Amino acid sequence: MLQRDIEPRKYFDCREFDRHGSCSFRISGEESEVLEEVIAHSVSVHGYRGGDELRICMRVALRDEA
Repeated sequence: MLQRDIEPRKYFDCREFDRHGSCSFRISGEESEVLEEVIAHSVSVHGYRGGDELRICMRVALRDEA
């Protein structure tokens, strides 16, 4: 059996940040995958502008999956 370093899974739950409580988007996986999807979701659904500032904010918002 091959052993490799396994990156801890991260998750993002939009309900924790959506002030209207109407968004049920949740995703988990490796940080790089989750971050890209969260940014795309934030831009397309919630109207945020993409860019470095959004990337930093979303990276901070990711949580370790138990």
